[in-house]
Amino acid sequence: MKSKYQTHLDDETTVLPDGGQADASDEDEMKSILIEVPLEQYEELSETKETNGFTWRGMLLHAQRCLRREQESD
Repeated sequence: MKSKYQTHLDDETTVLPDGGQADASDEDEMKSILIEVPLEQYEELSETKETNGFTWRGMLLHAQRCLRREQESD
């Protein structure tokens, strides 16, 4: 069976069935994002995440907000 991994807020990794989605109602449907990075880059990202008190999701959302503000100011 093919599986995907999802990291939760506490950084505990859980194996999910095909599709990478946990059971949820239609309103609460969640999607997973899987990226692969070299170990050195992962360690740098982890350090930034911990230093700033972010979760992985928080890091991604913060980057999105920064990029939007940057685009709006152009």
